[in-house]
Amino acid sequence: MAHTPTKAAEIFGRRYDVAIIGSGAGGGTLAYALARRGRHVLLLEKGDFLPPEPDNRSDDGVFGEKYNSTEEMEICGRRYPATVHAFVGGQTKLYGAALYRLRREDFGELEFPDGISPAWPIDYDDLEPYYDEAERIYKVHGDAGQDPTEPPHRRAYPYPPIEHEAETRRLVDSLLHQGFGVHAIPKAIRPEEPDKCTVCATCDAYACPTGGKLDTEIACIRPALETGNLTLVTGARCERLETDRSGKTVVGAEVHVAGQTYQADAAVFVVACGIMHSPALLLKSVSTAHPTGLGNRHDQVGRNLAGHNGGLFFLPGFFRRPAIHQKTFAVNDLYLGDPKWPHPLGVMQAVGQMPLWRYTETWLKPFARFVSERSMTCIIMTEVWPDPDNRVSLDADNRIRVEYRFNNKSGFRRLRMRFLTAFWKAGYLGTICSRHPVGGLPFHPVGTLRFGHDPKYSVVDTDCRVHGIENLLVVDSCVLPTAGAVNTSLTLMSIALRAGEFIDGLLAGESRTQSTDER
Repeated sequence: MAHTPTKAAEIFGRRYDVAIIGSGAGGGTLAYALARRGRHVLLLEKGDFLPPEPDNRSDDGVFGEKYNSTEEMEICGRRYPATVHAFVGGQTKLYGAALYRLRREDFGELEFPDGISPAWPIDYDDLEPYYDEAERIYKVHGDAGQDPTEPPHRRAYPYPPIEHEAETRRLVDSLLHQGFGVHAIPKAIRPEEPDKCTVCATCDAYACPTGGKLDTEIACIRPALETGNLTLVTGARCERLETDRSGKTVVGAEVHVAGQTYQADAAVFVVACGIMHSPALLLKSVSTAHPTGLGNRHDQVGRNLAGHNGGLFFLPGFFRRPAIHQKTFAVNDLYLGDPKWPHPLGVMQAVGQMPLWRYTETWLKPFARFVSERSMTCIIMTEVWPDPDNRVSLDADNRIRVEYRFNNKSGFRRLRMRFLTAFWKAGYLGTICSRHPVGGLPFHPVGTLRFGHDPKYSVVDTDCRVHGIENLLVVDSCVLPTAGAVNTSLTLMSIALRAGEFIDGLLAGESRTQSTDER
């Protein structure tokens, strides 16, 4: 949504109730929660709307260079182009629409053979009403009764589960015969509206051209714009946040739009830039009152990066697989362990059809493509617990630097062997699988600005407000202390709805007192 200099000056000449920086699952859902309450919201997005063009559903567009960021970052000592996409709706434009609740046990301390996943400062019951609300906003299709690890719901999913295609049913039946509990993945798509959703193959990791996938743009930002209470500015890059002399109140955000610099003015500011860019923004916002960055008095900003170890399985056949929507089933039986392993293991899920060969070395691509196009693809996920040395920081030129090492390797290896054996028994004797977690960073990363009661070990409180700063919140995946072993999008959306309720009360002068003042 491009703006002329005159229009931009008019927009930034107003004072808003809330300014939100970032329009992904956290920021976009929060904007909706506040706009429907009548709050005037300024939503700043450094990207633009994903253009409705054929490349949205092509491998070249989504997995090629066309939509990639031109930024660079350093990961474990090596320089990489930042492939984080910036769109209205954020990463949800390309997600697989799997919207899970964390298990009740994920909110407590979990012991692993060589580490601890810490307890959250809130419990499942604190978040359950917001899970329920988010499932209705995002029109989730599922069946809680199928999954023994599913936490209690106050009511059923709003829509029935997505049915398995015949090509997928063979594997599902074999897993059931082996004694596994197979359940439907809760999905945010809408097959009951065939003009929007045809339950196609290009869903997971692709952008939906018809709005059949309920990403954050479709489910929240468009409805929020219709209220007249939301002002969206695209191509808006926030460079720093300014505080008053005391450092306890944010008084403005420096925003660059089309080569011009503006100051955003609001009663409340929310950072929702994502797992790397949110800590980077706080670190760049240095001042006399905050010489090491906002919320960083105890050197916690950027630390405790966590998420999932992911391992891929290719179950090959002789013929090229038809174009089907295959991401419909998962196995959670081993989430909390098994009789021979009293520690959490994780999950196995089907993966949508996508060109995974693009992630392989050049010499291997032809073989990888041949196998991938003839394979049912699945993924296992185990938890990566927080480690203070897994962190996001800035180099001398303010470029993002990430230090990360995997943990929970024993759980990953055990889960891998359990499902490798299961796939062999299902007749896929040529199964190809990852020996180690794939990628250089965790899947579904969380935690670089985690919430907690004690500012010595956290950055924001349980209302997502930065310790010691009255009107600054973080509402994105950074605040989640751990990731459990299921997809984290619904948890983040629920946190955003909870934060929206808090901000509405804050603006009305009815906020809860911060749990712990920063000293």
